[in-house]
Amino acid sequence: MLLDISKFEQFVDDYIAFRGGATVYGYKCNPWNEAYKWSILPRVHTEVFKDKITKDNVINKINKLWERLPKGKDSGPFCHWTYLDNLRECARKKPSEIAKLLSDLTYGQRRLSEKIDIFNDEIGKFKNAKSNKKIKLGPAFFGYYFASFDPNKYPLYINTVFLYIRRELGANKEWQSFTTGQKYEKFTDVCIDMGNRLIPFLRDRHVIDEKYGDVNITADYTALNGQDFFFSLVMYWNRPTIPHTVRKGQFDREFEKRVEQSKKDDSEVRKKRLLATNGIPQRGTSISTVYRRNPDVVAEVEYRANGKCEECGADAPFIKASDKSPYLEIHHLIWLSKGGEDTVENAIAVCPNCHRKLHFGINETT
Repeated sequence: MLLDISKFEQFVDDYIAFRGGATVYGYKCNPWNEAYKWSILPRVHTEVFKDKITKDNVINKINKLWERLPKGKDSGPFCHWTYLDNLRECARKKPSEIAKLLSDLTYGQRRLSEKIDIFNDEIGKFKNAKSNKKIKLGPAFFGYYFASFDPNKYPLYINTVFLYIRRELGANKEWQSFTTGQKYEKFTDVCIDMGNRLIPFLRDRHVIDEKYGDVNITADYTALNGQDFFFSLVMYWNRPTIPHTVRKGQFDREFEKRVEQSKKDDSEVRKKRLLATNGIPQRGTSISTVYRRNPDVVAEVEYRANGKCEECGADAPFIKASDKSPYLEIHHLIWLSKGGEDTVENAIAVCPNCHRKLHFGINETT
């Protein structure tokens, strides 16, 4: 089905200015910092796809995908490392079978959505050793895998962006029941379409086919350029937005930086500044993204945890007054803001201390 994405063209000038480091609608992200995608993907392609996938090299190739994967807060639109851990676990059990599945996924002649869904059905026959749940790989994994294979034809995937496009194109009802393969195929179509529209503008404004630091930003990557447009549109400046407002995540990050800077000053310097204030905080407006989460996921994960933190193993810190159940918080292994799915397999029940550690600790994932 051909999609009418002409409505997004009104944002092209803003995106090009933003990519060049300009302020867009009061939200500044200078410099544009997505160049690492153009650095990582060609490197992974060389290391993983230079020769055929066989039972003898399949684990090594999965290891290369894992090693090059940005992790934690720097993962951006890439997938979560647990997908690759699960795939590696499958390959250790049956290397010949996984090598053939990956070969068919990469070079098979079926349409993209069919290849992905067949691959996922076969992987679903394996179980995770820790949770004993069927293994399922989400669209973000296939985005990383296929974009590494050919970023001209395939984009990185992030679910937040997919949901935004789905809503803006008025396709909520039609796309809601999509399989993993159908999601990624549709996302790929939209990104290629946008990339084809975008690249002439980028080349005309001299923000493509040139060096960005030590990274060569090439126009050859149609799908990746289209993906970056939508990723920036949603994740950075969240169009359409309201001038003179601040996204909550940006506000929190800026406040944390100010705290870090304050800690570098002497206590006496801080006390002098405190004496000059009246103790009344300034008020402002922030924008935050809200996810309509599935209550069944929360209930099932808490049931599985049985009152114990699934990170440290300790008992829940207290009993809730509302329903007399153990208090645990739900943490998504792949954050919803990074495209993670609201599923039982992608969630764990943790104590508040572990939850903060998973988000702000040095080792953000265990």
